Amino acid sequence: MSLAICKPRIRSTAEIGDLIFGFGGVQLENRLIYIAQVSDKLRDGQYYREGQFSTRPDCIYRYEGGKYIAKNGRKFHTSSEDISRDLGPPPDYKDANVLISNDFRYFGGGKSIDWEAHHNIHKRLMTLTRGACGKSR
Repeated sequence: MSLAICKPRIRSTAEIGDLIFGFGGVQLENRLIYIAQVSDKLRDGQYYREGQFSTRPDCIYRYEGGKYIAKNGRKFHTSSEDISRDLGPPPDYKDANVLISNDFRYFGGGKSIDWEAHHNIHKRLMTLTRGACGKSR
């Protein structure tokens, strides 16, 4: 699983070993979509420059001529302002960080788990604020 777009604050502050709890928006009833432990953090646009990630749905930019360009046919972030929101403004692109997880549980697509009934998850979530990272240690 990768987190390459959206949540630039989380992508900038999360480190290897942190837990991420992903919730859907209001249209998804704010339900828990996934829990992931960060396995790797790719910085400085590495995700968009390496071919191994180029076919992933959230790899919607490519690096060309010293700048990032939005790929044609992307399903997400289709506005011209999205590059700056996702990666940060040029020339630094300070938010071009991508989180990779090899240890995650995906609950999306259907009804979410009742996370409030799971004591350890509930306890952890009640100590966090929106956009905060959960240290798994």
